[in-house]
Amino acid sequence: MKTQHIYLIPGFFGFVNFGRLIYYGHVRDYLEDAFARERVRVEIHRVRLGPTSSLRVRAAELLRFIRETAPADAPLHLVGHSTGGLDARLLTSPGLTLDGEEDIERDALRVKSVVSIASPHRGTPLAAFFASLMGQQVLRLLSLGTIIVLRRGRLPLGLLARSGGIAARLAFRRASPPLEMLEHLESELLGSLGEGEDQLRAFVRDVHGDQALMSQLTPAAMDLFESATSDRPGVRYACVTACAKPPKLTTRLRLERSIWAHTTYTLYSWLHGRVGDGDGIVPIASQRHGTVLCEARGDHLDVIGHFDDPDHRHTDWINTGSGFDRRQFEALWAQVARFIAASAR
Repeated sequence: MKTQHIYLIPGFFGFVNFGRLIYYGHVRDYLEDAFARERVRVEIHRVRLGPTSSLRVRAAELLRFIRETAPADAPLHLVGHSTGGLDARLLTSPGLTLDGEEDIERDALRVKSVVSIASPHRGTPLAAFFASLMGQQVLRLLSLGTIIVLRRGRLPLGLLARSGGIAARLAFRRASPPLEMLEHLESELLGSLGEGEDQLRAFVRDVHGDQALMSQLTPAAMDLFESATSDRPGVRYACVTACAKPPKLTTRLRLERSIWAHTTYTLYSWLHGRVGDGDGIVPIASQRHGTVLCEARGDHLDVIGHFDDPDHRHTDWINTGSGFDRRQFEALWAQVARFIAASAR
């Protein structure tokens, strides 16, 4: 059997790593062991794409990366988290054309499987908000704040308190915070970065410069995506869904006594109010495409390894009360590994 080339495609954060923070770090480590047990030779690639670029731009970037990293006759397997699952579906859709790219069919024919992880196949209500002027600023704050927290454990106390005030105003449907307040908070977050964090600043510039993706992820726009794309014959499609517990007062009362825990749970309450049943970002009904491999009880980043675990070398991105743990993480990715191994044979 030839070496199988597996591509781990990120969602709208779009990065491979920021120092010790690795988007798919825990996933890659686990999959390497899982495929060794399956006796399947693999080469696993982590992809970097434009954080909030359009789906066609991201698909073209993915294609170029594949051509640079895999032999011309290598079998391919695409695993995409969140928007990454849509990139994979678009690239394998028959008849696709991409600006500046020729003979896409040659590469698409090598794809053996596509696995989407918590992907918005039918869109997410959050996209319409994030496409607005206010939403674009909140998106930049959420992206920057999430990465800082995943790297460092939490925000500086003063910034956390101001972030909590903004989250509360959004969650309880009061008047939206003025743009000047959001812009000032973003400046403070950027000012909290130390020397040598130019990569993170570049990421923020990318998000500032191109936010075409947000309008494409609305339910109405994804309805067009669904009608314009089709599954490629011979490719096996599967998905993993994620659904966290609805916010409840009893869950809030059980939270540890910290500003961080209550601020992020307030944010989750606001997200859930807009999304409904789902992982805090994508409705559960939007996540299904192909064979359902696993229905995880976790949030949007739990499923790629960013959950609360002292041995995981980082902090959970947001308190959702999901209870997702390492046992569930390994069971989820064992199913993915078995699916890919079966597709390779």
